[in-house]
Amino acid sequence: MFIAVSCSNGSDYKDYQEETNFSQITSEEPSNNESNSQNKNTEKTSSNENNSNGFVYIKGGTVSKNVGKEGCPFYNASETPVTIESFYIAEIETTYKKWLEVYEWATSDERGEEKYTLNEGWQGNYGDKSNGTPLMPVTFLSWRDAIVWCNAASEMDKLEPVYLISETDNIPVRQAETSTVASGLGKAEKAYVNKSANGYRLPTKAEWEYAARGGNPNIESWNYDYSGTNNIEELIDYAVCIVSNLKNIVTNTAEVKSKKPNYAGLYDMSGNVWEWCYDKYSTTERIFRGGGWIYSANFCTVDYRGYVDNLKNSSADAVTIIDLYQVYGKSSDVGFRVVRNANK
Repeated sequence: MFIAVSCSNGSDYKDYQEETNFSQITSEEPSNNESNSQNKNTEKTSSNENNSNGFVYIKGGTVSKNVGKEGCPFYNASETPVTIESFYIAEIETTYKKWLEVYEWATSDERGEEKYTLNEGWQGNYGDKSNGTPLMPVTFLSWRDAIVWCNAASEMDKLEPVYLISETDNIPVRQAETSTVASGLGKAEKAYVNKSANGYRLPTKAEWEYAARGGNPNIESWNYDYSGTNNIEELIDYAVCIVSNLKNIVTNTAEVKSKKPNYAGLYDMSGNVWEWCYDKYSTTERIFRGGGWIYSANFCTVDYRGYVDNLKNSSADAVTIIDLYQVYGKSSDVGFRVVRNANK
C-alpha cells in the first residue's frame, strides 16, 4: 500500500553515464562552489556549475533555522541543528536506459554466484516497452530493487558497494526479493550500510530535502514550497505534475530533464516520479519524496513525503495513494536517483 503524508504526520539530453563512467567523479571539493552564493536576481536561472559526469556537488553545512512542517528533517533545526555532510547527487532521476544497462550486466548468467536478482523495471509509467522512451525515469521498482541496483552499479563501475550482508562480511546485498519479502524483513532491510564506501546509494531524507531546497540554507529558494519555484503559476515549468488551477493535463511520465532545474541544477525534484530515500518511516515502511506525474501540486512540495506499508491498512492521519500496480512497493510513479559520498 502507498501512503502519502505531509511531514506534519508521522530538452537536449545526454544520459548521465552515456559517454563516460560517473565513477570518475573527483573526490575533492570543487573550487568554484562560490556559484552557490546568494543572488536573488539570478537565482531562478542559476544552476550549480560543479556538475561532473551528471552529478552535482552539494556542499554540506549545518541547518540552524526551522523550515518545513512538523516531522520534516529541519523542522526543529533552531533547537536541534542538523549537519549535512557534502555529497554528490545525480542531476536527474535514474532513467530506464541506465537501469537496463546495469540490470543486464548484473543479472547475466556469466556472473555465476555473484549474479544479481532484481526487477527489470518499467520504462516510465509504461510496462509495454513499445510505449514511452528509455529516457523516462525507471519505475515499478521496490525500495529493495533500488538499493540492490545501487550495489550492482557500484560493482560495474569498480566502486565499493554501500549495502553489505553484514558488517563483518564484505559481500554486497545482491538479492532484491527473498522468501521473507512480504514481512519486510528481507536481506535488503537488514543490510549493513558501509558509510565509508565510495559507491552509489540512496539519499537520506535529509540529504534529499537539502538538495531539493537548493543545497544552501542562505539562498531565497531554500524556503520555497516547490523545488525551483515558490509560485504555483510557474510550477509547470519545473515539475511534471497536475496543477489544477492551470488545468494542465498530464497523461504519463516525461523524459528526465524536460523541465527547468532547481537552484542546485537538479531536475525533477518536484514531480515526474516519487524518489526513494533510504530512511525508514517505521519498522516495515520506507520513505519516498517529491511527488509524481499523476499527483496534484500539493503532493510535490519539498516537505511532503510518501511511504510504503506492505503490512497495514491506511491510517487516519494519512492519505492513501491509489495505484493499480501496487506490488510490494512497486508503482508506475515511483523511481529514484543516486548519491555518492564526497571526499571518499
